[in-house]
Amino acid sequence: MELRLLLATDVLAAAVPDPVIDPILHLPGSIAGRVVAIAELGGEPSLDSGIGGVRLELLSAAGEVLAEAITDEGGGYEFPALEPGVYGVRELQPEGFLDGLSLVGSGGGFVLESNFISEIIVQSGDQLVGYDFAEMPEPAIAVFEPISAPLFVGPMLSPTNLWSRPSEIAVPPKSPSV
Repeated sequence: MELRLLLATDVLAAAVPDPVIDPILHLPGSIAGRVVAIAELGGEPSLDSGIGGVRLELLSAAGEVLAEAITDEGGGYEFPALEPGVYGVRELQPEGFLDGLSLVGSGGGFVLESNFISEIIVQSGDQLVGYDFAEMPEPAIAVFEPISAPLFVGPMLSPTNLWSRPSEIAVPPKSPSV
């Protein structure tokens, strides 16, 4: 005879078969991720490549903004205490970066357009992670010192020698053919 310890999750699972449909008994869920810098499209971010201060929006299935989050110094963000339901996360493109990749996390979803992950299903107690946005730093613009030498070296053209008659223009003689 095997003894089994009855856990609270067993009771909740039996009481609430589908927490997305029956929200009476549920545990709050969350959606989390990072905004990171990558060197090139498809490149791997390093551990210290998080972009702080980026604004993200949590959207309902109908597209209404429900909450906002700002990334911390490491680029992390979280939308905590979510009711079971269907959500989307939209990143507002950070200044100084070009659009990179949007990555779907542990609970699934779809990238339908740049900087927007939709149809993220949060069920009772889900702690969804990996909803990441990867951005590429804008290339630096090189600043050159002014050139002190003249840009044009050679005989200067003036209106008088541009409009000279063909007879006045010296044409070098043809070399004899061999």
